[in-house]
Amino acid sequence: MESKYYKRRTAASIVALVLFLIFAAVDIGMVIKWYPYGDFTFKDAIGIFIMAMIFHGLFLILSFIWYLRRRIDKPLNGAVLGLVILVLASAMAVMMADNMVEYVYKSRTRYYSSEEEFFYRDVSMTVTSEDLVNGRWSDAITDTDEGSNLSPQLSFDEVPGASCYVIYMVDESANYWVHWYAEVPSAASLETGDNPGLYKGPYPPAGSGEHTYAVYVFALEGEVDLSGREFTYPQFDEPWFSADVLYNILTVRDSSMDPDLNGNVLAFGYITGTYSR
Repeated sequence: MESKYYKRRTAASIVALVLFLIFAAVDIGMVIKWYPYGDFTFKDAIGIFIMAMIFHGLFLILSFIWYLRRRIDKPLNGAVLGLVILVLASAMAVMMADNMVEYVYKSRTRYYSSEEEFFYRDVSMTVTSEDLVNGRWSDAITDTDEGSNLSPQLSFDEVPGASCYVIYMVDESANYWVHWYAEVPSAASLETGDNPGLYKGPYPPAGSGEHTYAVYVFALEGEVDLSGREFTYPQFDEPWFSADVLYNILTVRDSSMDPDLNGNVLAFGYITGTYSR
């Protein structure tokens, strides 16, 4: 009559083998998930797979050890506890590996590079405005008694491969208060008051000192993809996004992918000026 320990060790070895196959499938799935993204080479994918397989190979080793020693009449309590710990450690390792690869990918595509220092290093467009004189915005663009609430005149570079441009104006002295959001089909010289989108001129409270208003222009490869977002346009009269955060939103080329496929922003530039009452 077969020993009960024999049966348990045989069962344990089968369980360990099945777990190895499950985690091997997960490892292969992670490689398949990330390999199509252009920032990872075949060498990168194989390296990730080999490291994962070395760790998860512990299941295969346990399976063979328990199978070869299946006739030993000793309890399996400690071994089973070790197997449970290994399962938990492996599951955590898989999640960490996937998150780390995603972080590397999104860092390379600037999705996670929202620090201003790195953001402004990538400026590659020239933006000018006739309504910005000696660092001060003209009264005409303001929504004040002195102004006419006209969008500023803008000129900016044409970027090869760009299908549209996004114009974004915020009050950087007031928690990025939104004043202008527009999508234009081509690089052009927009005259004062052309207002190709949503515009509300600066209106700083009297006596609040100088406010810094920045206008950013983003050149996009494809149309703006805001699917899955809670907004369509910025909410005026309340704080919204800083320009580096908006960059990370606009750079998403395909939000249906897992992870989002980035790289839609081809170039950007900006100008800043002050206004006070």
